[in-house]
Amino acid sequence: MGRIYGLVFGLLLAGCAGWPAAPELPRAGDRLEQHSELTVPPPRQRLWIQDGQLGLTSLLPWRNPYCELQFDERVTEGQVVPPGRYTMVAVRFETLIGASLPYQVAGPLLARERGDGAEHALFRVTLELAPESGGLSALVCAQRDDLRDGRYPSREQINETLGRHFSLLPGQGA
Repeated sequence: MGRIYGLVFGLLLAGCAGWPAAPELPRAGDRLEQHSELTVPPPRQRLWIQDGQLGLTSLLPWRNPYCELQFDERVTEGQVVPPGRYTMVAVRFETLIGASLPYQVAGPLLARERGDGAEHALFRVTLELAPESGGLSALVCAQRDDLRDGRYPSREQINETLGRHFSLLPGQGA
């Protein structure tokens, strides 16, 4: 009888070893590398990136992760921010819970997407950049997902979202 339990336990351990690793989330100490110049938009205008497209004014499709660039208050409208490197000094995770999305959501109309009636949340991660970096002050990345099984954007998803413009790299200790 003990051999059977040992065999079952061994099979369970072997089966669990094949599970995929949990996605790696960004953390303080990670580095953000900017590969292309950015022009600072007029005040209160967002500079969004989704699916590698920089400078979007609206987000399509609504379930794909997206990021918003926040500029340092010292930079002015129209100023060009050259490529550079930034260090994450803090990372904040937030889950913004709301009621179910309407049948058709205003943003996704162009993408012809429809809400599914499930309760959704916005899973958002704010990457605060070192103040001496100049240019950017934060990168806010988020994705909408079902509240029950939603996840924060992983480092891999953020890199896919940022496309050729940026790279989010693990810090020295990672």
